[in-house]
Amino acid sequence: MMKQSFRKHSAFAVLAWAAPAALALGLAACSGQSASAPAATGANQPPIDPEVGSIAVAPTANPSDTPPPIQMFIGTTIGTPTFPEGDTATGGQGQTIDGTLNCLKTVGGPGHHHIHLSLFVDGQQIAIPRGIGMFQPDHNVFIYHQTCLYFLHTHDDTGMVHMEPRVGQGSFKLGNVFDMWGEPLTTSNVAGYVGPQTVIVNGQTYIGNPRLIQLAPYMQITIEEGIPLDGPPPTYLFPPDYP
Repeated sequence: MMKQSFRKHSAFAVLAWAAPAALALGLAACSGQSASAPAATGANQPPIDPEVGSIAVAPTANPSDTPPPIQMFIGTTIGTPTFPEGDTATGGQGQTIDGTLNCLKTVGGPGHHHIHLSLFVDGQQIAIPRGIGMFQPDHNVFIYHQTCLYFLHTHDDTGMVHMEPRVGQGSFKLGNVFDMWGEPLTTSNVAGYVGPQTVIVNGQTYIGNPRLIQLAPYMQITIEEGIPLDGPPPTYLFPPDYP
């Protein structure tokens, strides 16, 4: 799939569509080096030995610069719709992913939790598609039915990733999400967009391989590819009554 490369924008928009009304929220301007796409498709963490990940965090800009939080609603879209729903041909199509993640008829248990993943390319937010981690998903704005699904999946286009292991809270990394989706994730390539990269985890800059980010309930991960945002990314409020 050919992905559009976004150039410098005067502002970025966070878009949420919910029938029958549409919500558009304009945020701050961006500057810096642009990203390009190829033709083919919270707590502080101490540094870790480079041989196992070289992960560190540093403070971001003044917290007072943080834009207002965005309330998520199930079945809506946050960002510009860009990707088709479901996994790519190289993602989860019913087979075992990463050696341990199987596609099952049902998932869920006491460890059912969520994270939020957002992607900005040259300052414009790209929607994370519904149906990631699902094989043969249906086509509703909130997907309820599929042939089978994985412990990590998305039901809608809000960027909310569901973690539903049958036992405990599971042990998942961000790389598992992208492997199920079938899109690349490196320090310079996210879902086919290539360029300088900034990763923000729970309001702090993450230094290291983004694939190694250990997922935890309510974690908020923002990946900025190309031109970075002028200030901190927005935070997202999970839908009421979600675990």
